[in-house]
Amino acid sequence: MNPGEERQPGSGTSTYTRSGVSVSLPNRAALERALQSSAPLISLQLAAPHTEVEALLSQRGDAPSVLFAPPGGPHWAGLGVAAEITARGEGRFRELVSISSKHPTERVGLSGDGAPLPRFFGGFAFQAMPAPSEAWGEFGDARFVLPRVSYTVTGREAWLTLTLGPAERDPAAVEQELRALFARLCREPAPAESPSVLLTDSVTPSPAVARARWDALVGAILAAIERGEVEKVVAARAESFLSARAVDGVEVLRRLRGEPHINRIALRFGERELIAATPERLVSLAGFEVRTEALAGTRRAADHEAALTLLASEKDRAEHRPVAREIVRCLTPLASAVHAAEQPIVRELRHVVHLLTPITAELKERRHVLSLVEALHPTPAVGGTPTAAALDFIRAHEELERGWYAGPIGWFDAAGDGEFWVGLRSALLERSSVQLFAGAGIVRGSESAREYAETELKLRALGLL
Repeated sequence: MNPGEERQPGSGTSTYTRSGVSVSLPNRAALERALQSSAPLISLQLAAPHTEVEALLSQRGDAPSVLFAPPGGPHWAGLGVAAEITARGEGRFRELVSISSKHPTERVGLSGDGAPLPRFFGGFAFQAMPAPSEAWGEFGDARFVLPRVSYTVTGREAWLTLTLGPAERDPAAVEQELRALFARLCREPAPAESPSVLLTDSVTPSPAVARARWDALVGAILAAIERGEVEKVVAARAESFLSARAVDGVEVLRRLRGEPHINRIALRFGERELIAATPERLVSLAGFEVRTEALAGTRRAADHEAALTLLASEKDRAEHRPVAREIVRCLTPLASAVHAAEQPIVRELRHVVHLLTPITAELKERRHVLSLVEALHPTPAVGGTPTAAALDFIRAHEELERGWYAGPIGWFDAAGDGEFWVGLRSALLERSSVQLFAGAGIVRGSESAREYAETELKLRALGLL
């Protein structure tokens, strides 16, 4: 018998208990009825044992997988692929809206009420990549998957969703798979590994070379600002390392469960995995209600005075104001009302503190969340101002291939609702190879040494250094 399982004599059902809460699998007859649908995809949804969301991914191997765990929840994990959509080029946002409508899924509730709609998870490159390198080839310009297995944890409830194609509807096989999944969720999670993986072998240029390249890039940005070509450009850099063993991205993020104000994200496509501990929400949409935020202006979280120092810094406020202003400008034509806080507050993280302006809006008409992603990305917090000029500068001067670093990562459902975060404090993993990314906004008055130190702090956000 599986962990946590208790079979009910004569009923053909099994009950699974985790942390004192019991849930039951449907009997064979109920499964057979559910699997008779002729829909191209059916999503079986049922109340599941409640545990940490990473439990679903404990035996994932190299299968495509997703983790999406924003502060406040709900938390999602996905495994395998029931459907997949991709798009290329500058029109990728609109193309995905059209393509996603061609993958209708019939929902079948087997137990409990209130299960969430199935969701496509994925994201976008920071900019469309005409010829992505091998490192980002599996990700492309835009890629989303509808997981074959999804596990959702919210409050004291948990849901399992199994999405099946026409060839996967044998009742005995489905019953066996559900038993195995419930058993996995009932196992006690192993203690999170500590300390972090040691990244001792750097494969990037020497610190002196890296610093010289950074100084040259920042110098070029400041010169462009003086010429009036740009007001702000976000400079990015990366450091690459080798580990003594393979790095498990989900395990890295699991150690950050207690960190406030971050969304822990992992996306695995093929042999590579993108992970992020991002503090910046790009946009969320529920019906007509939009939530977003301006996050720009940074100081080291050295002591309890850091927040006051940040609020008093005119340089950081000068970096922050255009971000909030541009977000409001982008939303205004789409909304009947846009509300932005008059003064920024401080978002406190482990290594740094940021200026934050919460922004909400009410749409004039129903829209798909991807239309809002297209309207807002990239904000000046990750690109610069004016946007077009800043992006041109990045393409011309930044040696780094950003890939999905600082791109929108998130989900959408069949109703067009969704939530996207900016792929910051991130790393690209391939077994024992790790590439860490960080950036800093450069404005008039920026100092190269201070901005470099800021990126050093951001590189530590995942706990790998």
